[in-house]
Amino acid sequence: MAEIARLVAVSSKGRTRDFESLNDGSNPSTAVNLGGAAELIGSARPAPEPTVSTRVGIVALGDVHRKILDAAASGVRATFGFSTAIAPALASPKYALNPSRNQHHAASILRKLWQGQTVRGRDLLLAIGNQDLFEPEADFIFGDGDRDFRSAVISLVRLRVADEGRLLRRVSALSAWAVGLSLGLRSCDDTRCAMAGIRSADELEHRHPALCSPCQLLQAAGGKI
Repeated sequence: MAEIARLVAVSSKGRTRDFESLNDGSNPSTAVNLGGAAELIGSARPAPEPTVSTRVGIVALGDVHRKILDAAASGVRATFGFSTAIAPALASPKYALNPSRNQHHAASILRKLWQGQTVRGRDLLLAIGNQDLFEPEADFIFGDGDRDFRSAVISLVRLRVADEGRLLRRVSALSAWAVGLSLGLRSCDDTRCAMAGIRSADELEHRHPALCSPCQLLQAAGGKI
């Protein structure tokens, strides 16, 4: 399979067919409860004022190191100012596996996350796992998010690098981008924007955490401009 580093930067709305994943993922294995999760340490980078009504749960899909989860939370706070909390880990999403591709269908995971949310319409969920993700129109994707499902997911598979610092910077930037999709934002043409389209994992390391003015306006409008 040719590796075309092209992300699907649109909502998963309407993309609920599983494309030969093992099942439709319609029965969540567990609800994601954010109520007892501890608040993460704040980012050292300047961040917007926190939006009290919105919090983001960071959840592992399988075994993911705590440093990875903390880096994701830091990226979300730096870009959006949302409060973050580590949610209980979920099992690896076998329901989303496409055996012929040996990849996991991102939209199936997003739908499952939405079904497991305990406070729909307020909380957002960001899942992080070691599963290679796909959508039918791309050979692979780094991550995805959906406004209707209030959920985002990123894969660590194509972010891996020997240097831990570089990996954490990639995770931080990609997490903010995926959460932006879950807010209704889109890939941005401004390379200085946190929502800029992603061409490679390397460029994530140098990404600015702030949104450009048009993306800020789009976020304020609920992603519906």
